[in-house]
Amino acid sequence: METKPSYEELETRCDDFQAQIIRFLKVEQDLIVTRSKLDRDLSRFKSIQKYSQKVIRAKSLKEFADITIESVIETFELECSAFYIYDRTENVMKVKAFYGTGHVSEEAWHLDGNWISSKQFIKTGNIFTEQVEPASVPFGILGLANIIISPFYDEDGNFHGMLLGGISSDKKDYYDEPDEEIKASFMVFTQQMSSMLRNFEAKMYLDIRVRERTEEVIKQKQEIERKNIQILEMDQMKTRFFTNISHEFRTPLTLILGPLEDMLTKKELTEKNRITMERMHRSASRMLALTNQLLDLSKIDSGSMKLELIESDLYRFLMIIFNSFTPLAERNNIRFRFRIPEDSFRTFYDQDKIEKIVYNLLSNALDRKSTRLNSSHGKL
Repeated sequence: METKPSYEELETRCDDFQAQIIRFLKVEQDLIVTRSKLDRDLSRFKSIQKYSQKVIRAKSLKEFADITIESVIETFELECSAFYIYDRTENVMKVKAFYGTGHVSEEAWHLDGNWISSKQFIKTGNIFTEQVEPASVPFGILGLANIIISPFYDEDGNFHGMLLGGISSDKKDYYDEPDEEIKASFMVFTQQMSSMLRNFEAKMYLDIRVRERTEEVIKQKQEIERKNIQILEMDQMKTRFFTNISHEFRTPLTLILGPLEDMLTKKELTEKNRITMERMHRSASRMLALTNQLLDLSKIDSGSMKLELIESDLYRFLMIIFNSFTPLAERNNIRFRFRIPEDSFRTFYDQDKIEKIVYNLLSNALDRKSTRLNSSHGKL
């Protein structure tokens, strides 16, 4: 026959069962707390990602700082935030953006070298939380009751600034004060922000250099354009000068050539006078040809030079020019021959321009041959 448990045994079993229930409830509570922390950490991680995507589009340091303090307040459910950059020249921590403390001037947020030295940021860089005494300097007079501060550094490990979050004395009952639990997430946020800031500052530096270089290139381009205009004006002045000079020469040369040609037609001229006048006529004709070439250059510069095409035998025309140079070649003992592949070649050409081109080529060739030859014969 089965023995029933005694009252004392039942009481013991009941106590054990209650203890088990309490342990299970505690484990459940721990799980809930852990789940809550994980959810909060996940939410903060998503907020940090969102912040990174947003701050990368900042166009200025002020915009970068504004986005940062907004994200601090949203991510960590704080009332106040401030973004500082350390000015090494003045040994002052200058605030670039702040929010949550009412009507306080920007200068009131600046932190001097004594405060920086007291926190040993330049050496250690530890994140910390602090309860602020009312009316204490510097944060008590700003109306803050609790703060969390995380310093950040540049790529060389030099102190660069700090990020602050906090709660004001007026609203401390409505917010959870920053504690040890928030430190890890706040430090991760600061590290991410510091990395983004380095990228931002590098981009700003490159933008400044590109802008400066662009301005230099624009100035150089403007200077080149200005010089080109000056050169063009000088060319135009030169063209006008040669045109005027050419006209001044052309009129008297024409007046000289007319009487000379009339006198050369007279039969009563002595041979000596005829030779002298022919030399004068050749020289004047040469001067007139050079004057006409100057006028042609002026027309080319002004774009008014036009071709006057005719259809004729080009070989016959070149033969006429060749024959005019035969006496000069003979006097200089130069064998001068004219060879063409066919008897005739009819085409369109500008007689005046062809004559000037061939005349200059042959004149230069014969002049150079005559200066290089001594007693030996040459050929062309």
